Amino acid sequence: MRAAMLVVIALFIPVLVLGAQDGTKRVVLDATSLGHQTLEKTVSTTSQTAFSFHMAGVELSDKTISSSTYQGVSPITDTPEKFGETSQPGLPDLPVYSQLVAIPDQAGVRAEIISSSFQIIENVDVCPFQLQPLDSQPDAVIPFTKDEAFYQRDAFYPSDIVDVQEPIIFRDLRMVSAVLSPIQYNPARRELKVYTNIDWRLNYDGTDTRNQKIRHNNNISETFLPMYRAIVPNADEMLAAYHPIRGGYLILYPRNIPDSLVQLLARWKHLKGYSVVAVPDTAIAHHTNPSSSQIFTYIQNAYNNWAVPPEFVCIMGSNTSGLIDYNHDGLASDHQYACVDGSDYFADVMVTRMSMPMTNSIMRTTIWKGLIYDKTPYMGDPNYWTRALSCAGNVGAVTPRIGVLWVREMLLDRGFTRVDTAFGWGSGDPNTAPITAAFNNGVCLTSYRGWGFPQNWGSPAFYNSNLDALQFNNKIGP
Repeated sequence: MRAAMLVVIALFIPVLVLGAQDGTKRVVLDATSLGHQTLEKTVSTTSQTAFSFHMAGVELSDKTISSSTYQGVSPITDTPEKFGETSQPGLPDLPVYSQLVAIPDQAGVRAEIISSSFQIIENVDVCPFQLQPLDSQPDAVIPFTKDEAFYQRDAFYPSDIVDVQEPIIFRDLRMVSAVLSPIQYNPARRELKVYTNIDWRLNYDGTDTRNQKIRHNNNISETFLPMYRAIVPNADEMLAAYHPIRGGYLILYPRNIPDSLVQLLARWKHLKGYSVVAVPDTAIAHHTNPSSSQIFTYIQNAYNNWAVPPEFVCIMGSNTSGLIDYNHDGLASDHQYACVDGSDYFADVMVTRMSMPMTNSIMRTTIWKGLIYDKTPYMGDPNYWTRALSCAGNVGAVTPRIGVLWVREMLLDRGFTRVDTAFGWGSGDPNTAPITAAFNNGVCLTSYRGWGFPQNWGSPAFYNSNLDALQFNNKIGP
């Protein structure tokens, strides 16, 4: 979606350039933006949302690839971690800034530039973006890619300062991702256009039929509301006319779990204030085990049509001996069961699985353990509530490790005192001892990203049998 530009100011003022021995140049164009919030909401109504963007300059770092020297480009800002990149293979690799914004249920969205300030930096050879190996093919060798024809173009890329993506549904909230390109590049002229200030707004008018939000009443989810406020800056304005209520709790269980055991969990969730519905798999498919599409359809129907739609879905039993998962590229996953509204990947209900072998004694023990953890949290070691574990497979692809390190950083920033790590490095995979030690010591939260299967993590390898061998304690942990 093209943005309408109203005011553009090109400033030609002294530039502060700081050099470094490692081939890095720090180009400060607007020192007043140092220490300034990168993005500020300035206006927010149900008809428009306006923002002001600030960036101090850029950092240029030399990169030698295929016997040629290029410059990598990074923003100078207090929040560099919030920037992404253009990610088009062979095209200039430039920083972008993405912000989710709540929008009306059926409206179209039009981006508009109110004013902007930029400066030109000359003689820059921006490095083309290079693909990285997929997590599923970590050892793949990808040749250097550069679109030579594109690098002859006499035009700035990206062409739009603000690009509005397709609408997303996140339960009660319809959103768009607005992607800012504060750094543009003209490859033929070897010029960087660096915006130090952009005042812009999203106007809500007309109709966009993509991922419209259909409402059946004026209620919104009490549980999801804090998440809405955390990820979009205008949630309260968009949802002011709606009433937060506690939603439902849906339990799906296979026919070989006794109803009496399921009711133990159902009664407790009811006492906590939820409208609870426990459904055996025979209610989904009468004569056979239900397929993943049948399970999904049942959850989606409950979400769309029940008077109190579920906020939580608890699937009982493992995917091999109970209700099957919604397989994703050969890996075990229940995430698709959560995406019941819109065509996006944002979860609209919270799906969990109480995985356990289908024997009466173990089923009873598992359910009672869950109730005890919730009813009477263990306080014999209160410090374990601020301990966590981050695990990832780092076999060639680096994103799993980076992801859980980000989780670790977020936890430590929010009061956790210790977050241990365990990473798989291929042939150097750690044994199970570090993970076992963390679990036995007690952690209240575990994050994992990598290759998962019904019986184990792929890397670092940790199996159901390893869980069975843990010390008995009242700490939730794994």
